[in-house]
Amino acid sequence: MPNNYNDFSDFFCEKVKETIKKYSLAEKNGQITVALSGGADSVALLLSLLKIKDKKDLSFSVSACHLNHGIRDLGAIRDENFTKTLCEKFSVPVYTEKIDIPKLCETQKGSVETVARNERYEFFRRASVHFGNSLIATAHTMSDNAETLLFNIARGTGPDGICGIPPKRDIFIRPLIQLKRADVEKFLSEQSQDYMTDETNCDEEYSRNFIRHNIVPKLKELNPAFEEAVFRLSESARKDKEYFDIKMKDMSENFCDITNLSQLHPSSLSRYIRFICEESDPLMRLSSERVDAISQAVASTSRDGIIRDISLPRKKKAVISKNGIRIMENCDDTAKKNSFKFNIPLSFGENIINDTYAVFLSSEYEENAPVLCNVIENEDIVYKLYITCEVQSDIINNSLFARPRIEGDFIRLGGITRKLKKVYSEKHIAVSERNLLPVICDKNGSVISTPLFSSACDTAKPQKSDKKVTLAFYKA
Repeated sequence: MPNNYNDFSDFFCEKVKETIKKYSLAEKNGQITVALSGGADSVALLLSLLKIKDKKDLSFSVSACHLNHGIRDLGAIRDENFTKTLCEKFSVPVYTEKIDIPKLCETQKGSVETVARNERYEFFRRASVHFGNSLIATAHTMSDNAETLLFNIARGTGPDGICGIPPKRDIFIRPLIQLKRADVEKFLSEQSQDYMTDETNCDEEYSRNFIRHNIVPKLKELNPAFEEAVFRLSESARKDKEYFDIKMKDMSENFCDITNLSQLHPSSLSRYIRFICEESDPLMRLSSERVDAISQAVASTSRDGIIRDISLPRKKKAVISKNGIRIMENCDDTAKKNSFKFNIPLSFGENIINDTYAVFLSSEYEENAPVLCNVIENEDIVYKLYITCEVQSDIINNSLFARPRIEGDFIRLGGITRKLKKVYSEKHIAVSERNLLPVICDKNGSVISTPLFSSACDTAKPQKSDKKVTLAFYKA
């Protein structure tokens, strides 16, 4: 502790204040909700924020939230009661919930650590909304950062894994990130403040506990300032990541197709893959093996044009096609079957079919008919022009519908009858994508057009003297 502080508590609170200002963790007159487990770190976080919240250059309100994981029975109830009592003592509003993590592990087929973490962060988001979209302050320390980095290395991480725990991500802030666990304990001792100790913290069956109790002490024998050294490394890595994220954002906004992706340096491609995955879900973390699998799929699809699917964490998948990489929901078979049931009557203008396809109808003969555009924007989805074809105007007047392919569907082009099932196979359309393709049919169910051909079927193809309508397919 520097000599210019009267006691360690002053130093601790000033360090928290310095961290908040250095990383712009809080807005003036804003709301901070402490993720309060009842353990030493979160209790120290709550007390320190209460001590500095009314400082002229900060000024924020403090609330708390607590999640009972349903893992430790009486221990979990004890922690919940402790947090409620503590908040009542300091007049801090608190939001609580209880979730049965062990039961969720059975249905989600995940480890207790992973399921608990995911559910915890979903709870934090609900708490944020409860308190008027407040920031959520978690009690991660410099010690946690060192353990996280070691854990990432042990399970196989990419360059971003050494970024450790960021001081701020999305709505989550870490005001204790420049303080060590030993600092927390000393601060609470000076405050004569008790806290709850989670008995599972000593269970070395949990990976982080093993690292904390066995690996870190040995490394601190080599360098007593090991945690500070790791923090400097993480800071440097985060600066690099911020720079590359700007580059990756530019790349993703400029529509990176499979040809461009396949020509990227392997390092850039890996960063791009991680970036778009985190953009789709901030909580998604990819192993190096998963990134390598997507990279290999990019190389293969650029050669043969076959669409490939790679499963991702958190019920997502990466779909690699000639249009690049898309991150989508990885629905189970039942959900897929239900999602493919559509029968949409088409009208002039935009017709949104699903999250992948849209159809636009325009005509120079129809009064006030909308003009064909290059892009369709629908809420969070941007559809880009994929292919167009022309059909006889009277076909449109007799009504057109968009539906998925059904068994026996065929289209007749140039005098040749072609079964759609065979066409999909020849054009290497992935099984998971086939039922997303809209089949345009007339009121009798006969196939008029699909996004796979720039020509309508023989009976709907306009002659020179015919009035015609342009049928444009868009793809997200």
